[in-house]
Amino acid sequence: MASAPLGKRKRKLSEEGRVFQEKWELQYFCTVVNGRIHCLICSNSIATPKEYNLKRHYETNHRSYDRYDGPVRVSRLKQLKANLRLQQTCFTKVEKANVASVTASYELSRMIAMSGKSYSEGDFVKQCLLKTAQILCPEKTDLFRDISLSRNTIAERIDEMAGDLKQQLNATSSRFEHFSIAIDETVDITGIAQLAVFIRACDNEFNIYEELIELIPMHDTTTSQDIFDKVEQVLQDYGLDLSKLACLATDDAANMVGRHNGVATMLRTKIENASRFIICTFSLHYSSAKFVFKDFKIGSCAQFGHKDSELYQRTCSQPPSVQPVVGRYG
Repeated sequence: MASAPLGKRKRKLSEEGRVFQEKWELQYFCTVVNGRIHCLICSNSIATPKEYNLKRHYETNHRSYDRYDGPVRVSRLKQLKANLRLQQTCFTKVEKANVASVTASYELSRMIAMSGKSYSEGDFVKQCLLKTAQILCPEKTDLFRDISLSRNTIAERIDEMAGDLKQQLNATSSRFEHFSIAIDETVDITGIAQLAVFIRACDNEFNIYEELIELIPMHDTTTSQDIFDKVEQVLQDYGLDLSKLACLATDDAANMVGRHNGVATMLRTKIENASRFIICTFSLHYSSAKFVFKDFKIGSCAQFGHKDSELYQRTCSQPPSVQPVVGRYG
């Protein structure tokens, strides 16, 4: 027996161009759903669109339907197709309800994060929603019960939204014409120095972007070189060109604006057109906490120092200052 030529390729099923025929609906009670042949009786899928496969499935599993003939068979087919449409409608409604619940979970997680509340308060918020639903719309209580607001879920939602913001900024950074950054390094209540990096940018369509792009823990030293390395790494991660950096805003700390070894001086040496680079300083109480939480209360500062202390009163009594430091280097 002669063997097939080695170079001959076996034809794939997708290349045979087989098409479902309408007459098979009445003969075998099958239809096409999302490109696959679907049995209207048992809801199983038939992978291969061949009449032999449909006939074998029908005769093996549903031969009892041969008793339907003529108009009765047509009526039975219409009934089965109507049942399928009803199932699809129910699945669509359930899917929409699930999407709405997940969307509400993301939105409430965002509100909890922006208000600076503890993630564990999500459970209390859900209890409030359920009680409100039971009073105003009892028939929709199950929708509110499906909203996931556990502490772990809120943490995951916030991480996902932060990652999405980073992706959006990465996608738009190539269109930035100019941008400025503000950096602030301070110690949190656990004793770890945190470096906040803000960005404000303008693209080629004059859209303004303003975001807190990174909050970096400084576990070791906080020298000007350490801070500069972190800032440079952040700019590289976001694909930001240093030649487009127009301004640096920071405080009056020596490691930030020192004439010889400050972060500002290091940035100037990296920028090609340093003559257009401006350095501004701002007061302590206009730093990251005031920038992120617009409704920051004075009482929240008590953990950092007593509000009657001389340093606190002097700092809060000073108006915000924006001081170009061109004279220092001129």
